[in-house]
Parts: sequence; C-alpha cells; structure tokens
Amino acid sequence: MARENQGLQAALIVFVILTIVLGVTTFIFFKQAEEAEARMQQSEETARQKDDLARNVLEENSRLKDLMGFADTLRIDELNDEVEKDLSTYTANFRGEPRGYRQALAYLFQTIQDRAVELAVAKVEIQELKDRIPLLEAAKRAQVAQHVQVADKRHQELTAEQAKFRSERSRITSDAAEVKDVLVRARQQAADSLKQVNQRLESTSDQLRNLVTVAQSQAKKLEGLQRGTFETPDGEIRWVNQRNRTVWINQGRADGLQRQTTFSVYPADATALGQDVKKGSVEVTQILGDHMAEARIIEDSSRDPIMPGDKIHTPVWTPGERRRFALAGFFDATGDGRDDLQLVKNLITGSGGVVDAFIDAQGRRQGQLSVDTRYLVLGARPDETGRTEAIAGFTRMISEAERLGIQTVPLSRFLDMMGWRNRAPVERLGAGASAPPTRPREADGVPRTSTGNVTERFRPRTPPRGAGGAY
Repeated sequence: MARENQGLQAALIVFVILTIVLGVTTFIFFKQAEEAEARMQQSEETARQKDDLARNVLEENSRLKDLMGFADTLRIDELNDEVEKDLSTYTANFRGEPRGYRQALAYLFQTIQDRAVELAVAKVEIQELKDRIPLLEAAKRAQVAQHVQVADKRHQELTAEQAKFRSERSRITSDAAEVKDVLVRARQQAADSLKQVNQRLESTSDQLRNLVTVAQSQAKKLEGLQRGTFETPDGEIRWVNQRNRTVWINQGRADGLQRQTTFSVYPADATALGQDVKKGSVEVTQILGDHMAEARIIEDSSRDPIMPGDKIHTPVWTPGERRRFALAGFFDATGDGRDDLQLVKNLITGSGGVVDAFIDAQGRRQGQLSVDTRYLVLGARPDETGRTEAIAGFTRMISEAERLGIQTVPLSRFLDMMGWRNRAPVERLGAGASAPPTRPREADGVPRTSTGNVTERFRPRTPPRGAGGAY
C-alpha cells in the first residue's frame, strides 16, 4: 500500500511539473505572437506612409516636369541630358555656380536688359553721327578749297622751277664737255700708273718664286728632320725578367710617359731603327719613377730574346713632346675586314699623342690639319664603289698634308713601329663574318698522333723528399 502511494505521489509531481511547463510555454508563445502582430501592424503602417510619400514624390516629379516643359514619360537620366543640353545651348557664357533653370532665366533676362541698354546707346551714337555728317561735309568743302589754292600755287612754282631747270641744263652741258677732257687726262694717267704697277708685279713675282724655292728647300730639310725621328730611339731596356715577362725602361713620369704606351724593341747595336728588324714589343704597365717604368713583354722571340741595353722606339711618343697626328683611309688593324678607326685613335691618345683630324665613316672630316701636325697615318684607300665623300676627303687630306709638309706613314708600318699587335683576335661568324670558320692547321697538312713518349718537361713532377719539405 505504501509503495502504491509513492507511485501516485511521483506521478502527481510529474503531472504538476508538466502542467507548469506547459503553462509557461503557452504564455511565452502567446507573448511572442502578440509582439509579432504588433510589429506587423507597425510595418504595415510604415509601408503605408512610404507609399503615400512615394505617391507624393511622383506627383511632384510629374508637376515639376510639366512646369519645366518636359514629357512625363522621361526618365531621370534622359531629363538630366535634356537639362544639360539646354544649359549648354542657352547659357554657354554663364559663369555662375550652380547652374539651373532659375539662374539661366535670370542670366538671360539680365543679358536681354544689357543688350537693350547697349542698343539704346548705339541708337543715340548713330543719331549723333548723322548730325555730324553735315558739319563734316562743310569742313571738307573748306579743306578742298584750301587745297585747290595750294595746288595753284605749286603749279606756279613748278613753272618757275622748269625755267630754272632749263637754264641749269645748258650750264651742265657746257660743264660736261670740260669733264670729258678731264676724264681723258685721268685715263692717260691711269694707264701710266697701271704700267708702273705691272712692273712692280713682275718684280714681286720674281721675289715670290725665289721664296717658293727657299720654302721647298726648307720643307725638304724639315722632312729629313722629321724622318730622322723614326730612326732615333726613345729609350732603352735597363732590366729584364723573362720569368715574369717584364722589363724596366729608362723613361718615366718626368718624361711624360703614360701607362699602356707600346714600344718596339730593337737590338742595342741598331743604327737605323726604321730599317732594322725589331726584336719584339713591350707595353708600359706601371710608372716607377721620374725616369723609370715597368713594361710587360707582349712580343719577342726565344731565339733572340729582349736583353738589357736594347733600344725602344714608338712614333707616337717622345720625351717631353705630345706628337700630333691625322688619320685618313680605311683602318683594318685587326684583320677582320672592319674599320678600326676608333681603335687607332685610342692607341694614339692612350700613348700621349693627339689626333688633330680624321675622316669619319660618312666621309666627313673632323678637325683640321696644321703646321704642328707631325704625321698623317694612311689606311687603305676607300673603294671606288664606296661613298664619294670618303674618296674626296681622303684625297683632299693627302693633298693638304703635302702642302703643309706633313710626313705620311702607312698604317701597317705605324702599328709595327709602335710595337702594337692584335693580342685578342676575334673571329666573327654569321652575316657579318669576314671569313668562313677556320680550324687549326696541322703541320704539312698531316694530323698529329701521339707516340706515347712524353718529354721530361711534361711529365708529372713530385716534390723532393726530406726534412726541408717540398720547397
């Protein structure tokens, strides 16, 4: 019995709890439904107000379009285009901001008033001009009468002047006869003077011929002196280090020597450097002192190596003097078939020389020759099928050099005496190649094969053994 009461009590408690939960849930749902209905009514009221406002706006827009004279069916973008077109057409000179129909009407009204005022002023001025016309015509009639009087007076004066002119003409005719006699005497005197001038001219011509003879003689002497510079050494080798391929020469900073200057090397007993065979060439790499510089050997022969006491020479440089040069012709110093004018210029200026004039690739002369120009270096004569300007410039420069007594020297001899050689030949391929690709030539055309025997020079060497180490 007690257990049944406990079950009933539990069931009653559960029922009460479910009843309370159901009531609370029902209350919450009912509350939310009321709030939702209130919000819906508020939204409907807001929508009704907005519909009324939109209807009013549409009515106002329709009324505004009607007042402005536009169709009610125009969209807002079409209305804007029409307004801008009207404003740009009728108020092009209007400077006010912002621009609108009210401002445009005010501007047009003001413009009409201004034009009306200007028209009234113009009418007044026109009337004044009409009133002045009779006065001006009266003044002109008086001026015409005055000019007629003046013209009559000038006619009388002209008649008097004509009579005076006839009298003067008869006097001048008599004077002309006298002038003719004077002219005949003057011509005779001029002929006598011309004869004396011709005599003096013949005497001067004789003196000029004598001066030309003297000048030619002096030019020959000068040419001999200039050619002598090709045979005079510029210095000598003082010390040689064949292991490092360097030498020391007896020229330096005080002599105006520059780095990269190249020299030809001749035997110590050479007497005519321009005719003897050179032993090699060197290039200055470092200035060591006032009269000492270091140079590297760029060309020599193992059969006749460069030795102390050998003579050095270059036509570009001499101690204490900057020699001046001119260049003409096609300069192919590297043998690739292309013009090396810039390379030759760099060789001269890099050795302390000066390029006074040269002919560029277009045949135009750059610079001028002078009596101070020492040598004219000649490249190959321009081809007859080439540019006419280049051929004419080449010929004119040679003629001018002969007139000034400038010594000419071919490019090959010039480079040889400088001691320069192409140390980095480049073989160009392709459309601009000067020759087809080449392969190393074998001696006598027979390919070499190894015999298997290796000389002592090319065998591997091992360091000596011992307590002292390898070296």
